Amino acid sequence: MRTPTKTLAAALLALGLACGGDPEPPPPPPATDATPLADVLAGMQDGPPASTPPTDREPPPAPAGLEDPPDPVRPPPAEVRAPGSAECERARDRRETLERQVERQRSTVVLNAEQAASDAQAAMTACVGDLDCAMDGKRVQQLQERIQSSEGAYERAIEQVGALEAGFFEIDKEIRRSCGR
Repeated sequence: MRTPTKTLAAALLALGLACGGDPEPPPPPPATDATPLADVLAGMQDGPPASTPPTDREPPPAPAGLEDPPDPVRPPPAEVRAPGSAECERARDRRETLERQVERQRSTVVLNAEQAASDAQAAMTACVGDLDCAMDGKRVQQLQERIQSSEGAYERAIEQVGALEAGFFEIDKEIRRSCGR
């Protein structure tokens, strides 16, 4: 089982190697006096202690859910990134800036589209409830056009976010190219 420290050390080593860093492995963790958990658990069972080598059988698979899952959303903090070339650092900075810009744009698009659709739907519902408005076909048509217009604005905004994401992927390629990955 990988601990968060081992996972972080492996990630830093991989990042350092990818950006031309020092290939020296991280130092081993300091030895402790505590009995390993596997030995304690083995002492509670009727069987050989965990420190004895297994015989002909394979070790049991690790229980699901105990591994540290990778966090695809959150990039590593700037203070733990391995140093790289200046070009690599500039590419990373551009990528982080673009990630923030895409996320702001996405949340703005979603909020605006939800508000416009909600307003148009509320007006349409109020109109349907009002007998005079429901009899006036022109008012109903205006509300339907307003709903279609808000849907069109939403689609255009989504296309704009897609263009930003395409730029993000181009910068990501540049990072891989400049960092040797």
